[in-house]
Amino acid sequence: MKNNPLDYLTASMVISYDCPRKFYYEYVEGWRPIRSSANLVFGGILHDAVAEEFRNGRTAKDVFLKNWENAGELNYSRNDTHESLKEKALVLLELMRETTPYRRAKTVEKAYRTELPDGTIFKGRIDMIYDDGREEVLLDWKTASSSFHNSRPDLDDQLTAYSMLTGIPKVAYGVLLKKKKPEVKFFHATRSRRDYLDYQLKVMKVASDIESGFFFRKPSLYCSFCQFCPLCRNQRQKVKQNLKQAPVKDRYKGVKCERVETPIF
Repeated sequence: MKNNPLDYLTASMVISYDCPRKFYYEYVEGWRPIRSSANLVFGGILHDAVAEEFRNGRTAKDVFLKNWENAGELNYSRNDTHESLKEKALVLLELMRETTPYRRAKTVEKAYRTELPDGTIFKGRIDMIYDDGREEVLLDWKTASSSFHNSRPDLDDQLTAYSMLTGIPKVAYGVLLKKKKPEVKFFHATRSRRDYLDYQLKVMKVASDIESGFFFRKPSLYCSFCQFCPLCRNQRQKVKQNLKQAPVKDRYKGVKCERVETPIF
């Protein structure tokens, strides 16, 4: 795909294109923060720990502790430390083990690949599919500080993308709340063929814009939270201190993806 080194799109990449210049910095030029966000790394290591327990029989606790100790230097939010996040993770992992999705999981971290009507290759990796006793449910784990908007599962593109790839209409977020007293909550929703059509059209429009080189800035109130804001503002010293360039990482390299047909309307 022209202007896209990876030659495919994912739900995260489409979300990134909500600000086309952000997509350009991340997926074309390969900019990355020198020091990663502790919250993002924390969530990723939790995901990996759960997957390892199901795939290889290692306890999620042991996997988390090993990977967290090797996480390196991170940017912590005001109320978090390396030790406090570790303690919360261990509580959350114990709580997760008692939930229906964890006890009735059928598959974890399964990757899918499809080709949209315009030829765009689209990929996705599903955190978990479980059986609720009546039907299969597609689950995506999320971490949050203390709250989660319950409208999000009804509207979220990521769940739509995963539902489209798997053909499973019932979707859910399993939210790991990093509160003083950690909690695990579930938010359910459903997807329809109309949702799949809307999302396909969106992905194909994004693919077309990327091909055409539309990488304009999209200023908003959220710019101050964007890790690439110093690039847009030409703040060279901050760029040097906080960002680096590297080849764009292909997270699907070596991963076997199940090929699926998406509904064509």
